[in-house]
Amino acid sequence: MTEKTKSLIIIAVANGLIAFGYALSIPFLTIYLTTQKHVEPGIIGIMLAAAMFTTAAASAISGEVSDNFGRKRVMVVSLFLRSMSMLAIAASIFFDAHYVVTIAFHFAGSFLGAFFRPASNAWIADNTNNAERVKAFGYIRIGINLGWTLGPAMGGFLANISYSLGFFLTAITFFTAMLYLKLYIQDALKKTLRRKSHFIKMFAELKDANLSRLCFYNFLISIVSAQLVVGLSLHAVKCLNLTENAVGLLFSIQGMSVVLLQYQASKFIAKTRLSAALALGCFLYALGYGSVGFALGFYTLIVGMVFAALGEMLVLPAGHSLASNIAPDNKRGRFLGLYVLSNQAGVSTGILLAGIMMQNLSPIYPPLPWLVIAAIACIAGAAFLSLKKWVSCEQDGLKPRRAMPITKPMAR
Repeated sequence: MTEKTKSLIIIAVANGLIAFGYALSIPFLTIYLTTQKHVEPGIIGIMLAAAMFTTAAASAISGEVSDNFGRKRVMVVSLFLRSMSMLAIAASIFFDAHYVVTIAFHFAGSFLGAFFRPASNAWIADNTNNAERVKAFGYIRIGINLGWTLGPAMGGFLANISYSLGFFLTAITFFTAMLYLKLYIQDALKKTLRRKSHFIKMFAELKDANLSRLCFYNFLISIVSAQLVVGLSLHAVKCLNLTENAVGLLFSIQGMSVVLLQYQASKFIAKTRLSAALALGCFLYALGYGSVGFALGFYTLIVGMVFAALGEMLVLPAGHSLASNIAPDNKRGRFLGLYVLSNQAGVSTGILLAGIMMQNLSPIYPPLPWLVIAAIACIAGAAFLSLKKWVSCEQDGLKPRRAMPITKPMAR
């Protein structure tokens, strides 16, 4: 095993630890606020959307900061501060503080934690070439989904004992991931080029036509991907009368599907254009979530979840790889920060849209919200497919062709 492969596995394991720690407590914060603090669901919905917008802002800043101060430093500091915010939430729950205090610490944790992902993605891009990035981002997806597969079940068990304990263990997990990265990875110093940060000028990079197109198309498909937790949970409970345990099992099945199939998906992406892989992923999302509205129960819902998981396996690594490929070396963190910003903005919009559609469209015709989501996914797929004519073959993931050697005619 090469040193580069070892480093990528270390990053993947760290991402898995973070996903595991997140799943131990954050998904159960809404339940705590509703059942223990009696907060109105409408207030909780606004809180979740606002926290996602906070995350989006931090994601953009993170790329800029990591270009200037280094990827590793931003990752380590972000994880340390987020572990402290999780301890603060655990303490606020343990001492039965006012729910506004708990929400404030959640906002702080969302903002501070969002610095990690763009810096992590930029580190991967720094340490891989165009041909290696799809496999590298595939490793990350496997790590994240393995953590997401194991975390919710344990988190549900902890929530029955103590909500505070779940957040305390999340803090320990984040701190462990921070120490792990601090000890075992190094920055690619030759590529972490120093320059003065300009947070306003950062958005001027959207003048790059390819980046602006990619971010907008990513915004569209992120609206679709956001339906997993909020939209699907509401539909499963309200329209199909599934229990919370059944919904948790669906999440685990979705995560395990990615763990088992992501490697093969990455091999497929490596053999085709990134734009084509992104388009196919969008169409699979459309098929998966479009079928959710017509599901009759738990087992038919699994079919839609698996197709949506297949879409995720293609869209996420291919999108990050393409964003990395079009970025100049000294602006890679900035480009990836803007790309993640478009993702978080799409997720925030998707969360709001899920609530609106479940309230206003589902009573008219239950499959209607999912047909809307499928239509957005198809539009995003067609848009990604059009990128073929805008980006170079090498940026689109194709290996440059070798020039045929010129042979001299044999002397007679």
